[in-house]
Amino acid sequence: MSNEHRHQRGALRFTLIILTALTLICTCCVGQINSYAESSSAAFAAAAPNATGQVKSKKGLYLRAKASSSSKKVVKLKYNTKVTISKEVFLKKNKTSAKYKWYYVSASGKKGYVRSDYLKNVKYSTTSGITISDLNYRTGPGTKMKKVGTFKNKSLLTVVLSANVKGNNTVWYKIKKGSKYYYVCSDWARLGVVDVVKTAVTPAAMIQPSNPAAVPDGDPSFTIKGATYPGSILEKIPFTLLGTIDSTQIIQTARVGVLDTGGNWVLYKDLSVNATKCEIVKADADIKFGTLAPGSYTYRVAVVVNGKEYMPINKSFTVRKSTGSQRLAEAAQALAWPCGTAKSTYGSKPTEAYKFALDAAYPEHNSWGTGPKTGASCDVFIGTVCDYSGVDGNLPRTLGKQWTYFSSHPEIWVKVPYHYKESELQSGDIFIYEPTSGSKHVCMYLKIDGKTYCAEASYPRALYGFINTSTSKFFTSSNKKKLEVYRPNF
Repeated sequence: MSNEHRHQRGALRFTLIILTALTLICTCCVGQINSYAESSSAAFAAAAPNATGQVKSKKGLYLRAKASSSSKKVVKLKYNTKVTISKEVFLKKNKTSAKYKWYYVSASGKKGYVRSDYLKNVKYSTTSGITISDLNYRTGPGTKMKKVGTFKNKSLLTVVLSANVKGNNTVWYKIKKGSKYYYVCSDWARLGVVDVVKTAVTPAAMIQPSNPAAVPDGDPSFTIKGATYPGSILEKIPFTLLGTIDSTQIIQTARVGVLDTGGNWVLYKDLSVNATKCEIVKADADIKFGTLAPGSYTYRVAVVVNGKEYMPINKSFTVRKSTGSQRLAEAAQALAWPCGTAKSTYGSKPTEAYKFALDAAYPEHNSWGTGPKTGASCDVFIGTVCDYSGVDGNLPRTLGKQWTYFSSHPEIWVKVPYHYKESELQSGDIFIYEPTSGSKHVCMYLKIDGKTYCAEASYPRALYGFINTSTSKFFTSSNKKKLEVYRPNF
């Protein structure tokens, strides 16, 4: 079954583990249609690279506020002005001609839209990607566009830009296949995550071999497995580095870390390898992404083989400013909704991201016993999210103690005056209550693409974290004996 479904991203330390066993039926499937997916947008799609171009007309070109020739003029761009293209916007859901395709660009300190055929010398940068299911590719960004073919699961992609149809926020990727360009739905593709890629890498030749005669002929090739790459992450948020690099020749040493825009290492860990396999995870504890200030960086793994330096991984990423509430919301989404499925209920197994986060938040959880050991109760989930987001790493495990903790730590948590009006809530607010009958519960209010969700966990059903579309608990007072709402005060 080919899938072209909506997704969520998010970007953080959040582990971008490839999950190949997604069985969601969605609007872009070759088979049945899921009405929820059809109506949802993909605001959390991973960021595709930008492109550049130049103004084509010698009379200049107006930058427009919207993708329309009748829209408000923002600024007039002179002939040959260079623009940076962020995405393509198609005006019609089934037409691909130039007059129906606009670019969203930045130029002369302004942002706006220009029609695609009014630019020349359009040049694309690229990033790698991989499909996580059989995936249709089409002539434009939508299921009404003509289908050209289908990529098999785990097919490698060369992504050049993002695109969407006007009025539909579902993100598609423009890809290069041979000498032509097509489009795939971002929901079933992952950027910067390569399950198995074998590439011959050009050496940087920074370190000369001490014994040139002993160096085998030819450069090594590398296979990257299960690697995670930061994309656009929030400040003060950790990020988990996973994966291995297999080499056809012995790797002497490796440096895993982060460089600033000047090419200086700002975070790194040196590993002594002396084997054909380098385990990136061994550097994870020392690469503290949460210490990085907002800005642009490069994540790099540089290895030395036969005295020469190679860079099997070299990915740019950004760190964004954030509030505590934003961190909580994105952390909850990453742990409970890691691949953008419409509704994730993981049953008896937690996600890889959640297992890492749980180990960090509550390292003693293996001694809790059969039930709580699973880490599937609501209080453990919220405590794990608070720790993982960097908002508060000291939240007690049990719900009763959490209630007392929230109210007694005003330096971190502020109590929200709440009268069951949604306008009083923010995404990331923690909702803790005692019903008139039954057990106490703690969960999180989320707002994604204008829709309301509840991030929570439930034991003994062993749901390690899921996004619940039922949100009546937020807005119904009749069954509440006690209720409080808390959010970070920063």
